Amino acid sequence: MVFKWPVTLTLFTFLTGLIWGLVADYRYRSSIIAGLPFDGSIVATVDEYNKEAKGDGMRYAVKPWKDR
Repeated sequence: MVFKWPVTLTLFTFLTGLIWGLVADYRYRSSIIAGLPFDGSIVATVDEYNKEAKGDGMRYAVKPWKDR
């Protein structure tokens, strides 16, 4: 009896989060497939990143991978 409400609310929160996550993921993947721009990280080459960062002390200049 003591654990009835905590377990019920935890299960409800989990299911709500799971459903919301699946819907958000579906919309995100659909927008990528449709070719729409999306918010997120930008994939850049090492040279592009270093040119943008300019070594101003707040960002780090990176070096190319030695194994690639």
